[in-house]
Amino acid sequence: MCCQTAKMCLMLPKSRIVSALLVGLGVALLILGLGGPQWLVPEGRLPLDFPATTLTLRDAKATVPDPKEEQAVEAAVVKQIHVGLMEPSDETSVTVRVGTTLLRDSKSADNERLIGAEVWSYRMDRDTGAAVGDAVVAFSPADPVAHMPLEGVWVKFPTSSEVKVFDPTLRKGFVAKEGEPTEVFGRPARVFVQHVPPTKVGEDPALEFPEEDGSVTPLFFYHKAERKYMVDQVTGVVLDVHESIHDFYGTEDGEERQAVLKFEGQGTEDSVRALVEAVDSVSDGSGIRMALYGATALGGMMAIVGLVGVFGLWDPREVKPRRMRHRLRS
Repeated sequence: MCCQTAKMCLMLPKSRIVSALLVGLGVALLILGLGGPQWLVPEGRLPLDFPATTLTLRDAKATVPDPKEEQAVEAAVVKQIHVGLMEPSDETSVTVRVGTTLLRDSKSADNERLIGAEVWSYRMDRDTGAAVGDAVVAFSPADPVAHMPLEGVWVKFPTSSEVKVFDPTLRKGFVAKEGEPTEVFGRPARVFVQHVPPTKVGEDPALEFPEEDGSVTPLFFYHKAERKYMVDQVTGVVLDVHESIHDFYGTEDGEERQAVLKFEGQGTEDSVRALVEAVDSVSDGSGIRMALYGATALGGMMAIVGLVGVFGLWDPREVKPRRMRHRLRS
């Protein structure tokens, strides 16, 4: 059987053998060109070597609690969000550590400036930014870590136009809707807006408020927030956040009685610029895509030329006899 096949191949004109090879190579290039973008250039996937970043938000006239005063006081406050990628990691996910600190912007010692701090660690999908499994959180070095779900995304957004973004105070996700795009230091960015309505933090009263008639009203801790996220168009990394937070003690029906925290800040120029420089180093895959587009075009042309040759449309031996017959008739 093999000998018969070999004899048949030898009987074929060399032009048709070459044409058949062109068809095979052209089809291979077409498969690579059309399927390559999905296999070789995963859109929005965060690289494992992405550097650690710190976004610093500042409010010169925030309202913060003061341990020396019964009421909250006005002070300059900075909020820092530090993000770093860690092991373990694999092709689809990576461990993320997010540390947040709220500090008075003064020259005092760090322990005197500190208002609050948290460290979250969780496994993140490198494509969508969603948490994979529960997060581990530490509220202070002295407290034991806690395990809890992390709903939605936090430091990286997917390509969808409506997402849930994690609120660390309420420990749940709230919808953020996409608005008009913008640019951050020349980098194209998508804009998402999130509204978190006044919501109780826990179901039990946080303290009791003495009324003038001698009665006592239980007060609950409420959290309210509005955020505007500027998200890099290529990587999905959050480049800047404009954040308005209002925490207060209120009655059962939500009436505010005592302010706890009012913060309206946005990323400082230096910290936002550093984030833009970090995402600038990430390839957007355009070079690979151009090469794949070229492979698709070349593969298509090779396949067409090969098919023409296989079916003998350009075989000179099929043309010459016709010319000879035409001469004999004339």
